[in-house]
Amino acid sequence: REQALGPDHPDTARGLNSLAHLLQAQGDLPAARPLFERALAINEQALGPDHPHTAASLNNLAFLLQAQGDLPTARPLFERALAIREQALGPDHPDTAVSLSNLARLLHAQGDPASARPLFERALAIAEPRLGPDHTLTARFRSNFARLLLTLADPTRAAAEAEAALAAQEARLGPTHPWTLDSARTTAEAYTTLNRPTEAAALRERFNLPPP
Repeated sequence: REQALGPDHPDTARGLNSLAHLLQAQGDLPAARPLFERALAINEQALGPDHPHTAASLNNLAFLLQAQGDLPTARPLFERALAIREQALGPDHPDTAVSLSNLARLLHAQGDPASARPLFERALAIAEPRLGPDHTLTARFRSNFARLLLTLADPTRAAAEAEAALAAQEARLGPTHPWTLDSARTTAEAYTTLNRPTEAAALRERFNLPPP
């Protein structure tokens, strides 16, 4: 692509993103970062700063920065991606819901669950009618929201949200998928907090989860 289309073509940016994703999956975050940064620069220049592909590049780089522990630098990228998607795609688009969830997770990680909560609630309000209550993304939003509810000392609702997410993910993704296991862990933690140790232990055994 660099040879045939040029180093600044949007298709070259897609190739950079693909390679960066693979490097990130292999754990080589330092090597992935400049590729994500270059892809973002290409999209901003070739497509414009407010294009949905630019928002996707912002998300890619923000996720990597979050994985590196650089939450303060990741936050404005997630915020900018959300603003682009709200403007370009609409406030009720599924991609807007993804950006809401991304920013909510970061705020939760930064220790601001109160600010994260309305973003998760809005993401779910978009996803449920447009994707369906059992869609994998809807379930993922629900699982992340359940973990937030545990932080906010609402284990009863956390258990209900996590149970719903777990049922959808196990049916659609299988019992060993990372998202399914994450929902199983959250459900078990909610059961433990609610003084339901027998159910928590049974769930951990069923999904081969380590003890708390």
